[in-house]
Parts: sequence; structure tokens; C-alpha cells
Amino acid sequence: MQTLRLVEAGHPEIVLIGTHLGQYGRDLPDGPDLVQVIEKLCRIPDLGRIRLSSIEPCEVPESLIDLVAGHPKVCRHLHIPLQSGCDSVLKRMARPYDAAFYAELVRRTHLVDPGICLGADVIVGFPGETQEEFATTLKMLQALPLSYLHVFTYSVRPGTPAAEMPDQVDYETKRARNHVLRDLSEAKRASFARSMIGADLETVLERPAKHEPGVLDGLTDNYLRVYTEGSADLLHTLRTVVATAATDGYLRGSLATEAGEV
Repeated sequence: MQTLRLVEAGHPEIVLIGTHLGQYGRDLPDGPDLVQVIEKLCRIPDLGRIRLSSIEPCEVPESLIDLVAGHPKVCRHLHIPLQSGCDSVLKRMARPYDAAFYAELVRRTHLVDPGICLGADVIVGFPGETQEEFATTLKMLQALPLSYLHVFTYSVRPGTPAAEMPDQVDYETKRARNHVLRDLSEAKRASFARSMIGADLETVLERPAKHEPGVLDGLTDNYLRVYTEGSADLLHTLRTVVATAATDGYLRGSLATEAGEV
């Protein structure tokens, strides 16, 4: 098993990736689904933690939300692509969900555990996107308890249906909309980071901090970067960091006194 080899090699975090990750096992008559696979992997004794890559909105069952919120070896992080918060744009994109479905999923997950980091992909400037449609997306994103956004600017790909659609959005308009959503993403990440002050966060200490001798740069289970004082022998280990401050979406913290390697 590849995961077992990675664990034996000392990797403190394993990331499960794949196209339509949430559909894993649906083509196997008696095979495990994604939740069952994660539960099995979590039984590996020396496994530090598991993180999920992007997962489509229609592929997030309640059992997965409960696992992300409640299992100590599963990172509290879900990246759920949205693409647009306007139903007319989603329809042109041929997305199999509407804005209300997505919003309910995000709000429900946040209620289970506000410490879960929730990210979204958003595309600006899809063909035909009017200012009113963009405003609808912006309003939705402002209202949702998302932790960050990955903002993409639509570009023409020859041979796709979208490339032949009328009312292609001009570059300057797309660029302006991109900046608006990127600013919103920074604000949401900063707000999420501030909400974690005082929390004990399981953190992989990944690398020395740039320009700060004796400080380590780590990634928390809920996808925040945190800086803490520590020696080089702690690198690539999983430790508990107590968050003490937040600036621009980044945390400062101190190592918990009883933290240990996994």
C-alpha cells in the first residue's frame, strides 16, 4: 500500500487527491467508498494525519463532514469548488448544482465545527457574466463562512463549448473582478486566522521561517500557516502549537509543553 510506504518513510501528512475524489468506489460493486477508505487508512498506527484535496459539492456526504470534524487523524479542511454564486452562470457552466445547494452545504459544515477550514474555487469572467451576475456571486461569497478563495480568471480554450459562447467578457473587466475576489479572500483568511487565537492546533513543522533564525514555519490541520520558535530537529514532525496571534492570515504560536512526535 502506497500510504503505508509513505508513513514508513516518515511523512507526517498524507494527501488524498484525484479527479472527482468523492466518487471513489462508486464503480466498484463491493468496494469501499471514500469515507471507508479514510477510516481504514486512519487505522495505520503511525499515520500522522490525512488531508483531502478538492472535492465536488455533490460528493460531500454527511458521513464525510462528520469524519473531517471529528476524527483526530483527519485534517479539518475541505476545499469545495463553487465556480459561481449565480445560478444562471452555473447553468451555462453545466454545473450539476445551484447556489442554494452549495450555500447550505457550507453553512451546515461550518455549524458542525467552525474550526473546519472551508475553501472554494471561483471563476470570474465566464462568457456572458454580467455585472449583476458577478454582484450576485460576490454577495453570496461575502455571506458564507468560507475561509479562503482560489480565484481564477476565465480564458478561452479552443474547442470547448464556452469558447463559442457569445458575450465574451473583456480582459479589464475580468481583471477587476479577479482583484475584488482576491481581496475578499484575504479578508476571509485573516478573519479565520483570528478566530483560531488561543486554540491548540496540530501542526506539521515544514521548514525554517525565512529571515527568522530559530523560528519554524508550519501548516495546521485546518490549513493555516503558523510560525513558532523551535529547533531544527523538530522539522517534519507533527506538533501541537498554541496560536497566540494572527496577522494578515498567518498565525504566531508557541509549542505546547507536552507536544510530542507522532
